[in-house]
Amino acid sequence: MAGYVLRLSQVNRYSSPQWIYSLAEIPQYAANGNFCDRTTQDFSKLARLLSVEESTLWKMAFREYKSSKVARVKFFGRSLPTYNLSKLKAKICPCCLAEKSYCRKIWNLIPLTVCPIHHCLLVDVCPQCDRPIRWDRNSVNECKYCKLDWCDIRSKILELPKTIPSHLLFAACGLGKLRKAELQLIGDCHPILNLELEHLISLFSFFAGQLIDVGDTTGKFIATNRSNVELHELFLSAWNYLQEFPHGFERFLEWYKNRSSHPERDTGIARDFGNFYRRLYKNFPRQTFGFLHEAFENYLATQWDGGYLNSKLGRIEIPDGSDRKFLSGVETAKLLKMTEAWVLRSVECGTLKGRLRKMGKRTSILVERESAEAYLQNLKNAISPKDVATILGIGRKAVVNLIEHSCLTAFRGRTVDGHQKWLINRNAPVELLNHIDTLLNETINNEITNKCSFDLAIRRLSGSGCTIGSLVEAILDKTIVPISKDKGIGLKQYCFDVRDVNRLVEEYFKGDEEILTVLDVAILLGVKQQVAAFWIDRGFIEAEIEIHQHHRHRKVLKSSIAKFHTQYVTAVELACQIHTSPRKVISLLNEKNVFPISGKQVDGGRQYLFLKQQVVACFY
Repeated sequence: MAGYVLRLSQVNRYSSPQWIYSLAEIPQYAANGNFCDRTTQDFSKLARLLSVEESTLWKMAFREYKSSKVARVKFFGRSLPTYNLSKLKAKICPCCLAEKSYCRKIWNLIPLTVCPIHHCLLVDVCPQCDRPIRWDRNSVNECKYCKLDWCDIRSKILELPKTIPSHLLFAACGLGKLRKAELQLIGDCHPILNLELEHLISLFSFFAGQLIDVGDTTGKFIATNRSNVELHELFLSAWNYLQEFPHGFERFLEWYKNRSSHPERDTGIARDFGNFYRRLYKNFPRQTFGFLHEAFENYLATQWDGGYLNSKLGRIEIPDGSDRKFLSGVETAKLLKMTEAWVLRSVECGTLKGRLRKMGKRTSILVERESAEAYLQNLKNAISPKDVATILGIGRKAVVNLIEHSCLTAFRGRTVDGHQKWLINRNAPVELLNHIDTLLNETINNEITNKCSFDLAIRRLSGSGCTIGSLVEAILDKTIVPISKDKGIGLKQYCFDVRDVNRLVEEYFKGDEEILTVLDVAILLGVKQQVAAFWIDRGFIEAEIEIHQHHRHRKVLKSSIAKFHTQYVTAVELACQIHTSPRKVISLLNEKNVFPISGKQVDGGRQYLFLKQQVVACFY
């Protein structure tokens, strides 16, 4: 009705529509005559003044009524809260006014920012004087202040993708159906097509509010002090996360998770999706917005790495377990029949792929389901070093030596995950023999008569510090190649050219100095292999380190051990000398400003190491 009264003011050359409202004795606050309460307002005088039926005037107005303490109106037969419609402010489409000079009822809808007919932005500010367009003007298409005729404005036609939110709102008002081109952009099966007008506004407002840190699920607050252009950009950004559902929605969740700054006391879902998660389940009932709930829950189950779902989350319906990407530490331990502590250790060392996150005093463990299932399959296909030894015709210690030289890959053992028992895939020894057979076929030479068996080659090389792992590693590197196969089991069937074995012996003897493995170094120093390997890698023990197939091979000269003894001393050794504990030794040295160069609190080492020169004055 406000547009009708505005046209009357223009025809009668009133300075403002307020003159007509005053003559009809309609209260001053009704500057926008669209909002009227039939129980408190009377249109009879206005009807007599205009010679129009009172019922006709009421049809043009938005009839207000109270529902759940919220003022609502009927808008194109749909019930809407009054805050979704503009009151003092107004919008116009220059193209529509140029065709026919009257105000369209749909322009009152605040979230509608684009004219669905002409695909141009609605104008709420006069482009010439930069003043807002209001209902108390005296002309339909002319600025009250600068007298600019808005019909002369050349509106920019927007590309179709930038008009989709307004097209959706227009269709939800029942004013027209979406065209084929619009449905192709939205998607014929997009769940948003089933929403009623108020629910559609609520959804757009919710996502737009999340983008600007406003907890608005109604559209009441985000429109405050924002121009139509600003609202358009905001609703368009919201739509970008709702299109291509659910993939666009998943992009929104990733964006929200990465920007969230919730209190450290929050954990899991509350930490990553706090405000969004709470409002989604409080303000958007599953009956209407089930597609949002299901997409969110599916994302948590299949992509989220910040926690795991459990039955205590009453609001969330946990999807079928087969679709979940992560398992909790307890679930993984139960599946693999191991303790949760071993699961934690396996994730730390990379045997199991997963995520660890501190949650107060405890650690949250998430293990990728695929990794856990692959590990379980490996367990089923695993054999012990004894079984491998039978296949390869060697001893169990030799099998471990092959693992240390990366000739065999174990997925469980002391240097893999700290487990005392070694486990190897049952196909690994067969694949090793097949690989050597391939090299044999490439180099076979029946004319060589002076042959050396595998056992004899090991005996010849053992004096130079070469182990069975070193020999097999040399075979795989083609440093030495077998020339034939003899009777025997596993590795013992292969024979070599004596000249190749002699050459390999000469390479291992460097000035008659013995070459030591990490195990040899550990035995000589009386420490664990991990400690010896750590000192070698840190450079405390001089060694030649080679990288082969992503594995380190460390070769240590015996003279390097003597040099290590002259330069360094451990807290354990010092403690034994003065009959006290290593902790007491460290404390005494700290008091004298002598500090360890390696250790748990220094570089993560398992033993504390001191420079011998610095502790001489204290203990020697």
